[in-house]
Parts: sequence; C-alpha cells; structure tokens
Amino acid sequence: MRHCLKRLGDSWMRMKKRRKRLKFRRRPYTLSGGAFPDKFKFKFWSGGSWFNRPKIKTYLLTLSDQVRCSCRRVADPETTVACLTDDEPWHIAIKNINVPASEQGNPRETEDWPTVCECGYIFRPDDEFELIYRPLYLRSDTQELVTLAEAPAGAIWKEGESWILRTPGGDLNLDSRAGNCSKPWCNDHKCWIMHGEPPEITVDKQGNSCDAGGGSIIMGDWHGFLRNGWLE
Repeated sequence: MRHCLKRLGDSWMRMKKRRKRLKFRRRPYTLSGGAFPDKFKFKFWSGGSWFNRPKIKTYLLTLSDQVRCSCRRVADPETTVACLTDDEPWHIAIKNINVPASEQGNPRETEDWPTVCECGYIFRPDDEFELIYRPLYLRSDTQELVTLAEAPAGAIWKEGESWILRTPGGDLNLDSRAGNCSKPWCNDHKCWIMHGEPPEITVDKQGNSCDAGGGSIIMGDWHGFLRNGWLE
C-alpha cells in the first residue's frame, strides 16, 4: 500500500511539472511581436502586397553614346610565380575607363592598361592583353552611367521591341510567356499587360491576357507586383 501511494505521488508530481511546461509553451503570441520570437515572425499577404518588405522604385535605362572599356592584363603562372592574393594562381589586373562608342580604339597605345598586379607582380610586355567593351546606360533617376550588370533591381530597359524589367529575383521580359499561361496556343495575347510610360508603369491583366498569375510576377524567390512604377 505504501509503495502504491508513493508511485501515485510521483505520477502526480510529474503531471504537475508537465502542466507547468505546457502552460509556459501556450503563452499568447501576437502578430505585432510580444512573446513571438523574432525568428518565428512571418510576412502576411494583404491587398496584393507584403508587409514589412520595402518597395523598389523603378527607373529607366537609356542606351548612351559611351561604352565601358575594361583593360585586362593576365599573366600565366606557368611562366612566372603564382599570385598569392587570390584563389587562382593567375596574375590579373583590370582597369575600367569610359570611352565614346564611336572611338573604340586599342588602349595598348595609351597608358590605360594596368601595369602591376595586386600582389606586386609587374606585368611583362609579353603577358596577355584583353580588351572588353560593354554598353553604358543612363539611369533616369540618378543620371549615372552604368552597365547592365551594375544596374540594381528596378531597372527597365528596351531590347529590340520588348521591355525588360529587373526584379530582385532576376530579369523578366514583359513580352515573354508565363510558365503557367492558360493560353499557350494563342500568340495574340500577353501574359503581362503594361500600362503607362516607362518607368511609371503598371503591369496587370487588364487587356487581351490569360488567367496566369493575376498580374503578379514570380522571378526566382521574389513574388510581387509592378504598380505605378513600384515593385511591391
């Protein structure tokens, strides 16, 4: 009898401790914070936009009359010592200059080439010369000249007859076909209908379109809308 009462008391104490633990776990969580840990906070979808995600203003890229000239010197480590400042053994140095597109010459005859690697190696005359030209675009918001690779999200530019939009998840051709297009056989419709003049444009389904996406854009891990010149 004494052993039975002891087991019963031990069971009651374990149950009491367990209820305390459960009571602590069941503390109220609120959407605005409170007891909700930061790592468990979520973004909630409402009215076509994400809470707590900053909007991105779009801007127009216009092809300029200048190009970015990258003068690149490369030295083979088999003919010299290996470079110690990079993961690769090659000696590489690059100097970028902007030149008029109509005057794309050979900068080997000027002082535009780098002469020394970051590790201190001095390039020899027989080391490689590489010349790369990239078009420069004028940003409508900052009047800065940038290459397409340098342009951050929000850029809009024209390639041929199509408009290209750069989102945080990648570039979208606004004349392309959506992956979930409901009219893949129809070439007369557009999956994204553009309204307004770039960069102040809105993309939706108002027009000859399909049922894909409801006007939203999915690129990589980014999902949002383009409304009145804002990615949101």
